[in-house]
Amino acid sequence: LARGETDRARDLLAAILDGTAEHGERVSRAHYLDSLAMAELAGADPERARAHLAEAAGLAAAVGHPSLGAMISLHLAFAALAAGELDAAAGLARACDQEATGPDRHAALAIELAALEALLALATGDLPAGRDHVATMARLADGAGDARYRTAAGRIEAAITAAAGIGPPPRGELPRLLWVATG
Repeated sequence: LARGETDRARDLLAAILDGTAEHGERVSRAHYLDSLAMAELAGADPERARAHLAEAAGLAAAVGHPSLGAMISLHLAFAALAAGELDAAAGLARACDQEATGPDRHAALAIELAALEALLALATGDLPAGRDHVATMARLADGAGDARYRTAAGRIEAAITAAAGIGPPPRGELPRLLWVATG
């Protein structure tokens, strides 16, 4: 996925998901469905992503896994963003904010929430807010020692800088800035 090979990522995740179906493993299946949704979002297919996320959310709820459920909800917000449903994406982001900033916060959730807020600001043309959110994302990534997210913050910052001259990229391409490093 990070190399931009969304078709290959889909194929690998589909094979893994076949295994989870055989064994009845629900937590891993929810994680892999979430990853498959990320590949769909990187490939600009928010509707297929939503279908995978709906199944993943049901599994996370059934096994009582709130942090996984929060990440899935956040990825639903990315799907709404990619579909051009900015109000829905913002609403889902607000709902995830409490989980991302609570005492048991998961670093990836907080970082991806900052990325979503930066991308929402980019999509609406609020470039100063986008820069503020991407700075938060970079700070959180640095604090977690996560070079992958730190590099993604640089890609989002570059898109914000480019938008000042040419406008924002198509909304369907925005999630790709977070998860695809090349390609």
